[in-house]
Amino acid sequence: MKGSRFVRFLKKPISIALLVVLVGGGAFGVFYARKKNARPELLTVERGAIVQEVAATGTTKPLKSIDLAFERGGKISFITADVGAKVAQGQMLAELSSADLAADVAQDEATLAVERAKLDELRRGTRPEEIRIQEVKVANAETSLADAKIGLVDKIEDAYTKSDDAIRGTADQFLTSNISIDFFAGKAQLKLDLQERYGILKDHLVAWQTSLVAVRTDARLDAQVLQAKTYLSESRIFLERLSLAVNALTPTAGLTQTSIDAYKSDISTARTNINTAIVNLSTADEKFRSADSALVLAQNELALKKAGSTKEQIAAQEAYVQQAEARLASTHASLSKNIIRTPIAGIITKRNYDPGEVVAANTAVLLLISEDALEIEVFIPEVDIGKIAPGNPVAVTFDAFPGDTFTEMVAYIDPAETVVDGVVNFKTKIVLTTKDARLRSGLTANLHIQTFSKSDVLKVPSFAIVEKDGKSFVRIPEGNAYREVLVVTGVRGQDGKVEIVSGVKEGDRILNVAIKTN
Repeated sequence: MKGSRFVRFLKKPISIALLVVLVGGGAFGVFYARKKNARPELLTVERGAIVQEVAATGTTKPLKSIDLAFERGGKISFITADVGAKVAQGQMLAELSSADLAADVAQDEATLAVERAKLDELRRGTRPEEIRIQEVKVANAETSLADAKIGLVDKIEDAYTKSDDAIRGTADQFLTSNISIDFFAGKAQLKLDLQERYGILKDHLVAWQTSLVAVRTDARLDAQVLQAKTYLSESRIFLERLSLAVNALTPTAGLTQTSIDAYKSDISTARTNINTAIVNLSTADEKFRSADSALVLAQNELALKKAGSTKEQIAAQEAYVQQAEARLASTHASLSKNIIRTPIAGIITKRNYDPGEVVAANTAVLLLISEDALEIEVFIPEVDIGKIAPGNPVAVTFDAFPGDTFTEMVAYIDPAETVVDGVVNFKTKIVLTTKDARLRSGLTANLHIQTFSKSDVLKVPSFAIVEKDGKSFVRIPEGNAYREVLVVTGVRGQDGKVEIVSGVKEGDRILNVAIKTN
């Protein structure tokens, strides 16, 4: 009966809570009694090394990772490397279609060969055979000039003949005083003008005939040609004005249409002859001048060949050769932009395109990583970065290889910050110099970076130090009591030990207080 009442009592929540309080209070009383009566733990001031470290976690990466791309866009002709392939430094991996550039290279090579041949020719000098050939050219030019002069003289004489026939033969029948027909009825002024021109032309013909006596022996024909062109022009103008009067004629009792037509035909023939003479004279004069220029050119070329090449000519040709070499080098450079070669030995880890596809300039086609060289990339918070410097030793362990430790050192600290999840960090790199076939990219690395170390120093656990008013003390037992001794602390090690600069000596026993009093 009493047992069942106790069971019903335990089923009430308030009863359970009361029971817990009673049991807990009893246990605390026992623990407190033991703690109060326990003797304090003593620690020994020891001498040894103390090390300061920064712990961090990073990831292995290739020491070099390079996106390989073409410097120009185009269609991919071939790719020789697949993912996972090992490649040597300088190996060709891919190329764009380059038929146009290959043609440019061939053309530039031919141009360079021509310029080099010219330079060799200048340096060698003119051969006797070339001088003889040039002498023949001079002789031919002299012959051509003589023939052109004869032709020009013939046209000057022919021009005189046609002018004389037009003026004295054709115009006489209209302007002499013994003619019975008045061709200028009602045109007195025109008649006076034509009679004046007619008289001047007859005087010119006399002077012209006189000058023709020496035309074939005259070394220069410039004056003769100018005189002939002037007189021909005057004759043409005269006949044009005369034709105005003749064309205005109408049949009369003393003048039939047949006679008028005959007069018109005579004037037309004379005008045609004068125009033909003008054309022939201009053509012959041009041919003579061309032959004269050709002779001068041939003579100058002969003189140059006999004189040989000057230093200035050789220097100029050397410049042409250099120009051709530069053009060829530029074309080769453009062609090299269509080729991807490996800058380092390594492994292809990614391929983004296949042959036949069109790729833009500077777009990654392949990803290359260094084959053996790896590094660990880790981000150190700004609170710790001031402790770390390149050259600090690093103990490295990998989750993939428990129990194995690799000793490396800090190689690089990025001067610019990197914000990760709102926290300022600094990228730090540790180069893996240890050669181990198991190491590869992407492994998680646990790092203990030794930032500072001192040997042969006094040290105690940090929990044995009492801090009061900004000062540090340790408690040295004296019988059942203790006294507090002021100490000067130094480096705090990663293992929880603190350097004691002064205040105690090696072997002193101190209390393990495990408290911090403000």
